Amino acid sequence: MKQFAQVRTRSSRMEDGSPRESWQVTALRESKICPQCGVLYRPQFRPNHRGTVQAESRVVWVARVTCSKSCAKKLKNPMHSQEVRQKMSTTLRKIGHKPKVHGGNGSPLSVPQQRLLQILGEGWSAEFIVPTGQRRAGGLPSHYKIDLASPSMMVAIEVDGGSHYSTKVREADARKTAFLGSRGWSVFRVKNAEAMRLSTTCTSPGTLLTSLMGG
Repeated sequence: MKQFAQVRTRSSRMEDGSPRESWQVTALRESKICPQCGVLYRPQFRPNHRGTVQAESRVVWVARVTCSKSCAKKLKNPMHSQEVRQKMSTTLRKIGHKPKVHGGNGSPLSVPQQRLLQILGEGWSAEFIVPTGQRRAGGLPSHYKIDLASPSMMVAIEVDGGSHYSTKVREADARKTAFLGSRGWSVFRVKNAEAMRLSTTCTSPGTLLTSLMGG
C-alpha cells in the first residue's frame, strides 16, 4: 500500500525564519523503555483519512508510560510488585491464613475427606487421578478420581455422600470399584457419617485402615 508509506512532514518556521521540525518527523526518532516489561517502544503510527500515516499526538505520547494497555494495568496493580507480594505473604502467615484445599473440578474437599486426610498424613493424596485409557463411549470415563489414595500402597478410600444413594450413582460406583480393583487397587468405601466417626476415634493411619478393613 504505497499510499500508507507516506508520512506527513509539513513544518512551520521558527521566529527567525528557520524551519521547525514537525512532530510527525520527530516522532520517527522518539522511543521509551517500558517500566513494566523492559521493551523499547515508539509512538504509534496509524493510517488517516487522507491516505497517509500519522503519529499519535505529542500529548498522548508524553502521557503514555508503558508500551501497551496490558503493561499499564500490570504496572497499576500493586500485586505485580515483588515487595508488595512479600509483605502480603508475611501478613497472611502471621494471621495463620491457609489456602482452601480443593477437590475435584475445583470444588472444596468435603469435611469428612479433610478429616481423614489429616489422620492419614504423608503419602496420601486427595482426588488422585487414575487414567482408564478409554473414552466415555466405551462405558468408562477417561480417568477416575480417587477421594483419598495411597499410590505406594495402592489403597483407595472413597467417601460417599448423600448423592451416592441413587441407583445410577451406585452403579457408577460399582464400575469404578471394579476398574480400580482390576488395576491392583484395594478400594474401601465409607459413608460420610462413618468417616466423621472414624476421624474422632482413630488417632493414626494404622488404626484408621484397620477400622476400614473391619478389623
